[in-house]
Amino acid sequence: MRSRLSSLWLVAGLVTATLVGPIAESFAQPVVRDHRGARGKRRPPVQTPVDTGPPRQAPPSPRAERHAAKRGYVWVSGSWEWRNGAYEWQPGRWEQERSGYRYRDARWEERGGTWVRIDGDWVVVPTRPDRGPPERRNDRPRRNKGKNWVWVDGYWDWQNGDYVWVDGRWEKQRRGKRWRSARWEQRGNEWNRVDGDWEDDYPVSAPPAPREETYGQKRGYIWVRGSWQWNGGEWQWTAGHWERQKAEQVWTDGRWEQRGGQWVWIDGSWGAAPPPAPTPPPPPTTQPR
Repeated sequence: MRSRLSSLWLVAGLVTATLVGPIAESFAQPVVRDHRGARGKRRPPVQTPVDTGPPRQAPPSPRAERHAAKRGYVWVSGSWEWRNGAYEWQPGRWEQERSGYRYRDARWEERGGTWVRIDGDWVVVPTRPDRGPPERRNDRPRRNKGKNWVWVDGYWDWQNGDYVWVDGRWEKQRRGKRWRSARWEQRGNEWNRVDGDWEDDYPVSAPPAPREETYGQKRGYIWVRGSWQWNGGEWQWTAGHWERQKAEQVWTDGRWEQRGGQWVWIDGSWGAAPPPAPTPPPPPTTQPR
């Protein structure tokens, strides 16, 4: 009996060894990789070391930026910044105004062969300029609005520590007045603006001879003769016109009179008609002797 069991265990061991052997052998074989495709793979790019130091070349020219005026705000211009070894443009932006301050834009300065960026910031501004204004702009329109209008030239104004141009405009002509343009005057180390204003303007020479005018009759109207008028520093002719007749009124034409070395215009006006002249008595009759 014991010998039969031994035989059975021997047969079972041989069968197990026969089945397990190939499996173990398959796991025992080393893994062989196919490297034939390794040549087709891309190598990782070679990274250039980033220059973290300051730039040694000047920044590019600033970019042009268009922006309209915005009341209560100041435009901060865009600028170049040095990042990761290259210049990068940073666009401009709006900043709210600060009373008594102006914004100084960022700038680049060369120092010892390298370029250093000075950040923009708010700086205190003087209440009056310490330098003269820029050259006056020519903003006069090509066409005149009319003989009764005067063009008021634009001027430079001082706002938030810098000169700001104020555009010109049309003003209604004022008789006997002329417009004095605004101007800047230097007083010591400061500049002061003298505002524009209307001032008296009288001619110092007599007007030209009146022009001949042809007119007929118009029932119920009278003819008001034309006259020379002093406008904008020169004589300009104003043509005559018809006026409706007023009952028991007489029209007196305007005229120029010299007063104190100046010529002054006296407007025409209506006045009461003078009473009719008394009728003279008839001459006495003489009785024949």
